[in-house]
Amino acid sequence: MKCINLKYLSQLTNSNPKLMSSMILLYLEQTPPLINAMKQSWQNKDWSQLHASVHKMIPSFSIIGISADIEQMANKIQEYASKQEQNDNISDMILKLENVCMQACQELEVELLKIRTKHKKTKSNFFWSMIIPYF
Repeated sequence: MKCINLKYLSQLTNSNPKLMSSMILLYLEQTPPLINAMKQSWQNKDWSQLHASVHKMIPSFSIIGISADIEQMANKIQEYASKQEQNDNISDMILKLENVCMQACQELEVELLKIRTKHKKTKSNFFWSMIIPYF
């Protein structure tokens, strides 16, 4: 099952392929290190770092269309971290958040390739549409 929906990103950027690509690349660059920081801080029981890393991930969820349920789960992790509250479910939530974010990265790489391919075809078609009438 797909975990991203680029409808909002498309609206936000007016379907501009360069802007969409930039936003996707930003997610792809920032998310894996944040996931690693989240996992490491959980292992070390570094509550402030756990809170900070999850906090930095949350705004991108709506932009790339990750479900509100996952965002709520991330907010719950953040809440536990701010209270420094040990909870039996937090390990499962961190693992699920990691899995969803990594799946999102894989899906975004595919979407990025589609955007770039479509954009190149559009530029190429425009070029040929300008030249062909002169022959």
